[in-house]
Amino acid sequence: MIIARAFVLALLVLLFPATSWSQTDRLVITGASSLAPLVQEIASRFEQKNPSVRVEVQAGGTGRGITDARRNLSQIGMVSRALKTNESDLTATTIAIDRVAMIVNSRNPVTQLTNTQIQDIFRGKVTNWQQVGGKQQRITVVNKADGRSTLEVFSEYFKIPAREIRAHAVIGDNQQGIKCTSSDLI
Repeated sequence: MIIARAFVLALLVLLFPATSWSQTDRLVITGASSLAPLVQEIASRFEQKNPSVRVEVQAGGTGRGITDARRNLSQIGMVSRALKTNESDLTATTIAIDRVAMIVNSRNPVTQLTNTQIQDIFRGKVTNWQQVGGKQQRITVVNKADGRSTLEVFSEYFKIPAREIRAHAVIGDNQQGIKCTSSDLI
């Protein structure tokens, strides 16, 4: 997501200049899976310019990024949401705002859903695409796992506590969501 991606880029550029690295330096970055592909690309380019530095990028969700940074298991935690009040011991700089999007299989004729329809689908009140203008087919709800900022943003925006979501599949990273969605009309 844009906030944390730009945040990590700024940290890599500002806090870790090429001249400050020794022969045995290793930088560990963990957290939001939505950031991992971009951060990995940044890390690769950084390593090219700093051959003595190894940058290890591990996904696992925003929750992991925060926990690992607090426990000194990583030097940078990737976070794709604003910090919460109980995270005031951490420092973040917001430079952009990102969005969460709903996706369906490209063969699904449903191209628009209202907020109420989305709420009803995720609460299990609407279970068939025909109920929202689609084909006679069961809806497969795919949702993010606990600790993922996408789930937090979704729950807050749609006013659905995570415990009320009736998911058929729970995923970790975005690639899993794409794979699930491309295999069904969900």
